[in-house]
This record gives sequence, structure tokens and C-alpha cells, in this order.
Amino acid sequence: MTRARFLFLLTFTIAGLPAAASADDIPDRTEAKVVKIESGEVLVVQLADSNKRVKVRVIGIDCNSKSRNAAAQLVGRSTIMLRSDKGFLPLLEDQFGRYVAYVQTTDGRDLGLELIKTGSCSTTQWTLPHPKTNEYASAAR
Repeated sequence: MTRARFLFLLTFTIAGLPAAASADDIPDRTEAKVVKIESGEVLVVQLADSNKRVKVRVIGIDCNSKSRNAAAQLVGRSTIMLRSDKGFLPLLEDQFGRYVAYVQTTDGRDLGLELIKTGSCSTTQWTLPHPKTNEYASAAR
């Protein structure tokens, strides 16, 4: 995502108005199939609506080397739901070109929260806190 696009989205987020979507945007609540689990916090998914493959960074967690197995047990190669941390805006990309999202399992569980509960991942203290920071921190205790 370009700096200009980020600032545009940020401006409309602060104003509370939806931003215009581009052709590469992934909307909130997008279904995807897990293709590969690179680590607990990074998944390669195939988007259901376009068959496009993208990398997704799970919001709010930092995982150890054993987290890949825990993530595989929770989501395997199943269909998941990608959720924006803003609720109505498209998913944003990080500096590595990965889409940043909450990941919801088919039975409605939050992948990040479940990985924290297993001890495979810890909550992160991001520069900009995410909406589930307190919930994740409580689960880590």
C-alpha cells in the first residue's frame, strides 16, 4: 500500500466515513481458504471471491517456532474469515506486503486469541493498539 493510500484511509477512518475502494482492496469479512501456514501469525490464503493468493499477518500476536503446528491444528487448510480491525474498511497491508487481519475460524473462534491461549503466541504491544488488545492481554495471563 502506498503512503498516499494509507493517509487517505487514515483520514477517512478518523472522519468516520468509508474510503473509496481500489481494485486490490480486500474487504472486511472476506472468506478465504488456508493454502499454507508459514508461522502462527502468517498464513497464505486463497480468496474465495477471486481465487487470488495473498499472505495474511494475524493482528496482535507474536509467535514462537512451535506455533505453526498449533495454527495447523486450529485452521489446517480450512475456510476462514478475514476481519479488518476497523470493522468496515478494507484490510490494510503491512510494510512486507502482507494483509493484516483478524482471522476467524469456521466455528467462530479468533485464531490469534486461541493461539495465545495455547501458549504458542503472545500478545504484541503494537505502536497503534488494536481493538482486541485488552482481550488478548487477559488471555495471556
